[in-house]
Amino acid sequence: MEKVRRLITVCLAATLVFGLVSSVSALSFDVDYDAGTGLTVTGDYVNVWSGKNNGNPETNPASLVYQILNAAGVDLYYKATRAGDVETGSLTASYDAVYDSAYDVTINYEGGGVAYINPPPVYIFIKDGNSEPYNWYLFETMWNGLDLLEFKDFWVDWDGAGNAYKQGGFSHVSLYGKGTAVPEPSMMLLLGLGLLGLARAGWKFKK
Repeated sequence: MEKVRRLITVCLAATLVFGLVSSVSALSFDVDYDAGTGLTVTGDYVNVWSGKNNGNPETNPASLVYQILNAAGVDLYYKATRAGDVETGSLTASYDAVYDSAYDVTINYEGGGVAYINPPPVYIFIKDGNSEPYNWYLFETMWNGLDLLEFKDFWVDWDGAGNAYKQGGFSHVSLYGKGTAVPEPSMMLLLGLGLLGLARAGWKFKK
């Protein structure tokens, strides 16, 4: 019976360790234009909403964005403003946004503190800051809080003749969610290694 317990402990710890060191993938969000179908949004999301607003719809109770976020009961995890590279939110220490251009941005998990990633969904709000009324998108995703986020070719619009062109540019990206605190992967990795060590020590002691 004791051998079975030791085997189970080792297997669980090994599963934890190898699961945490597995490669991180990426979630991508793209805006495309097709002359036949118009503007389309593709990416790893469950739902997407879009529209135009003056001001910031996140803080306007009359806006659809505010109503969706309020109904979901989520809090601001992270907000990255392009102008001045300003970051706010409860998980500022865990993420970093890199604006490659006015139309492209990536968000990386950098560790630090605690990642509130359990359970999804997470809401991702992105807003144009160069034209009024401002264009925006709100994504509901099953993002785990660790995978790279990529936003490509946003703010494509078209003229009366159906020709695509760039209009606007990123104002900011905001991440919203709720859930219990989950330790960052490095801490969980240390825990897994500790369990392996204890299991090994117990096995030697019993011999």
